[in-house]
Amino acid sequence: MCHEEMIRGANGELWPVLEKSLHWPVLKELLDIIPKMGGKKQLLDVGCGAGCLGGLVNKKFLYSGVDLPEVIENVAEKVNPSQRYIKFDVTSGEDMSFMYHYDVIAMNAFIDIMQDPMNILCDILDQCSDYVIIHRQFIIGSPTKVKKADSYGGTTFISYINELDFNVAKKHFHVVKKLGTGLGADNYSFLLQRFKK
Repeated sequence: MCHEEMIRGANGELWPVLEKSLHWPVLKELLDIIPKMGGKKQLLDVGCGAGCLGGLVNKKFLYSGVDLPEVIENVAEKVNPSQRYIKFDVTSGEDMSFMYHYDVIAMNAFIDIMQDPMNILCDILDQCSDYVIIHRQFIIGSPTKVKKADSYGGTTFISYINELDFNVAKKHFHVVKKLGTGLGADNYSFLLQRFKK
């Protein structure tokens, strides 16, 4: 992973900045639903990268970003130093219970890049107290699969989750809204809310 390439991407040198991207209207629509359901919410941006979402939501949400320590130090704190960050590796198997204290968990193309997407998704969903946004995820009719792809001067994974696997993973949630992202026939974004006990 090349941190310099991540910074260039966040600054709009490799593709449009987040608020000018083709998929931003979809993410914004999902985010805009939540405040209408009551109060200012604490939002945790899992896999925050450069923390660009923070500047776009800070009037409606109390923002914190979480990512690998080296991404926070070498990318997020350089591009958006005024945001709050947590250094944490969600693949480490360490305790993720801190996530429960956030009203909203947002994941922008995050599960998409996991080598083990179903286990990571289930682990995170187990920690969510209320709302979850899963933005830019391939959901397919065939078996769940993961492919390798080039990214930021290295390689990453692209996950394609079977729709039945996805439904099992979110068994404690209902879908408030599902939208196509415009990034491919099987690419979707979801706003989920945990069923109240």
